[in-house]
Amino acid sequence: MTSLSSNHDDSIAIAKALGIIFVVIGHCCATPIQGGNSEWQIFICKYIYSFHMPLFFFLSGYFFNLRYIDDKRTFVKKKIKGLWLPFVKWALLFTVLHNLLLALGMYGEWQGYMPERYNLRTLIHKIILVFFLQGDDQLIGGFWFLPVLFFSAIYSMISLWFIRAVMEIIKSYIIEIQNKIPACNNILNAIFRPLYGGKGECSLKETNTNNERFYVIVVIFAMFFFLAGSMVLLLKEKSMVIIGISGMTFLASAIFLSGYCMHKIVRKTTIDVYKKIFLLSLALL
Repeated sequence: MTSLSSNHDDSIAIAKALGIIFVVIGHCCATPIQGGNSEWQIFICKYIYSFHMPLFFFLSGYFFNLRYIDDKRTFVKKKIKGLWLPFVKWALLFTVLHNLLLALGMYGEWQGYMPERYNLRTLIHKIILVFFLQGDDQLIGGFWFLPVLFFSAIYSMISLWFIRAVMEIIKSYIIEIQNKIPACNNILNAIFRPLYGGKGECSLKETNTNNERFYVIVVIFAMFFFLAGSMVLLLKEKSMVIIGISGMTFLASAIFLSGYCMHKIVRKTTIDVYKKIFLLSLALL
């Protein structure tokens, strides 16, 4: 795909556009699952829901910049501005106006539940929850992806920082052993140098954690998030209010980290091939 500039990739823009289109189609054909009997609509809906939202989490991780590991404050500020603030703004509006909107008939029965009026105590409680990206008001249900993306991005950033820090600590201990016991240099270099991307005759000191080996470790860590998220979902655990832990967030974090690794591992000459393979894999789901 031809790029408009050195910093623009048409294929990514097209992927986002397709994701948005699939979101609309998915919502349009979701009704039969709630009681309809159109098999082809149910099939299309399940097919779209198997990849359309994971695609957005993947692309978010794809564009994560490693510099944010050392500039966490800027990263968090960007997420607060881009994700936390929009959710809180609209959720507060719908929560405060809940009783009025209910009286105007803006709410309907959903999954056998009909919203009720908020008394003062309930209203205050729900307003507090909004600031922690929580809330069950029917009109903010469509914003569910904002809290999930916010927490998954934060968790992924912390995970990347943690993995790199652990690798650097291990490396420092190994180098200290090499300094104290020079006879171990060759053995330790042979064992640990590949982990840090070292090639040829370079020593462990000359390697760094910003290499492809580092990203492979991140993929393994992403699989941990996937498994943990799956377990939480199977056990039907509920989200914890303050830190937003849920099975869905773990799964989103895994996809976010996978997108980040995809961007870093692939070479420029083969990047289009990897993108096609990824999109094909989504289609086969």
